[in-house]
Amino acid sequence: MKYTANYGLEKPGYEGVADIESLNRNADKIDQKLKENADGLASHLAETVTDGVHGLQIEEGEWTPELYTASLEGIVYSVQNGKYKKINDAVHISGEFTLTNKGISSENDIVLIRGLPFSSGGNITLPLNIQNTETLTNTINITTDVGQNNEIRFRLLKSDGTGDFVRHKDINNNTSIKLAGLYYI
Repeated sequence: MKYTANYGLEKPGYEGVADIESLNRNADKIDQKLKENADGLASHLAETVTDGVHGLQIEEGEWTPELYTASLEGIVYSVQNGKYKKINDAVHISGEFTLTNKGISSENDIVLIRGLPFSSGGNITLPLNIQNTETLTNTINITTDVGQNNEIRFRLLKSDGTGDFVRHKDINNNTSIKLAGLYYI
């Protein structure tokens, strides 16, 4: 009788009769090797993976960016969505909104974006890529920071180096903002 090179399985010849005992011995050997391989793989995974890839805790979800001023009266969106991916204490966000009505508020009220999925635990500068801000008036550059209330505060930086918070008077009824960035909690 011939045997396979790797697992020593019995290979009956064409001239012989199929032997049920031989088939059962082969099945037992295969079963034993599969179990050894599975146990070896499981012990390897248990050493390197807890809660996610290589011990990282990963969470993904959606958030709703929301324009906030002292008065929320009359704000209407045509687009309003966001996604996040949290890996341990790092949160990558992306989102966008487009207004069709900026609402009623005092023109000097500070404008914030609220609804971030996690609090930052402190004020930190958030490197955000912001697009479609041409509908903000008097804007040369925008910087942002994340506050403790799950909010983004915008500052307008003017060509002379001065800056101030974005205020209700700086946005229009068709303001559209796309943003993406990373912050830590």
